[in-house]
Amino acid sequence: MVDVVFLLIVFFMTAARFAREQRAPMELPREAGEVEQEEAAGLVVNLLDDGRIVVQDEAVDGERLETLVLAHLEAGRRGGGATVTVRADRRGSTDALNGLVRRLEELGVDGVSVGTERP
Repeated sequence: MVDVVFLLIVFFMTAARFAREQRAPMELPREAGEVEQEEAAGLVVNLLDDGRIVVQDEAVDGERLETLVLAHLEAGRRGGGATVTVRADRRGSTDALNGLVRRLEELGVDGVSVGTERP
């Protein structure tokens, strides 16, 4: 029994580390926003200030982004839900952010969360 508990602890520690690694270093918009009780386990799309899109430490183009999002949505349908969080650098263009959100909605994402940091 202790072995199973130990394995679960190791699993959740490893999963939490991978979730943190999806975040690219950037300055997020400063808004009070809503405080999440737990960290979302969905797809994290980073929009850098120069307009580049980074997913899982990989710069992606429109075609690769589409492939990743569709695969994530398919996995979410089988697993009970798929969330997409966009982290946009506050120094970047709002046109790029709006275009990205529009593109995600065209691909079938129901709701997009936008990451912010507390002021």
